[in-house]
Amino acid sequence: MKLALVVSALLATCASVGSAQPAGTIEGRVTLASPPPPEVRIDLGSYPELGALYPHGLMTRRYEVGEEGGLRNALVYLRGDLPDRKFELPETAAGLEHIKGLFQPCVSGVQVRQALNLRNTDRCCFHALAKTNQEFYFAFTPTVRFTNAEVPIMFVCSLHPWNYAYVGVVSHPFSVTRDKNGFFKISGVPPGRYTVEMFHPRTERQMKEVLVEKEKTVKADFSVRPK
Repeated sequence: MKLALVVSALLATCASVGSAQPAGTIEGRVTLASPPPPEVRIDLGSYPELGALYPHGLMTRRYEVGEEGGLRNALVYLRGDLPDRKFELPETAAGLEHIKGLFQPCVSGVQVRQALNLRNTDRCCFHALAKTNQEFYFAFTPTVRFTNAEVPIMFVCSLHPWNYAYVGVVSHPFSVTRDKNGFFKISGVPPGRYTVEMFHPRTERQMKEVLVEKEKTVKADFSVRPK
């Protein structure tokens, strides 16, 4: 079963060749256009330690919906490589933790070559099902870096078959996961025309064309249906 996506922003200092340009902002909301199917209760009979942690049961996280259909766990990012610009790497590492039988966060974004710290609190495993990056399987807690843009890389755990996470790797800092009610904001975007893409593991992908102007905000809303 696939899970769904949180809101953490990847913000790095944007430096084009030469001097920095005045920037604009892209903001909007991701909403679910129709009611989602019910979540499924996970059978924890073989996992007594998790059964004690979840006395009322553990449910899947395929669709987490907030107020007025706002959809959590969606990654919104600028599509493409922006080859005419150079970007510094974020100084802060991103993180993915396996804790209490779940990956946290279940959807996130990193920049190419940004450090991703894998924290294995449950002492199980991280299996990254990458396509354009190197696939790996770790049973300890390393720091990894991805060398190619790829949205998404799916993480699975063989000990907890319901457990998935999705990491989107992009070549620039313009990637965010939205908040609990589906709102997102991408700041510091250089002026120009862009394709904004939305990824959620249990809906179709959507794209919006936008024109970013300096010191202005442009809207990009997404309304998606469950698969």
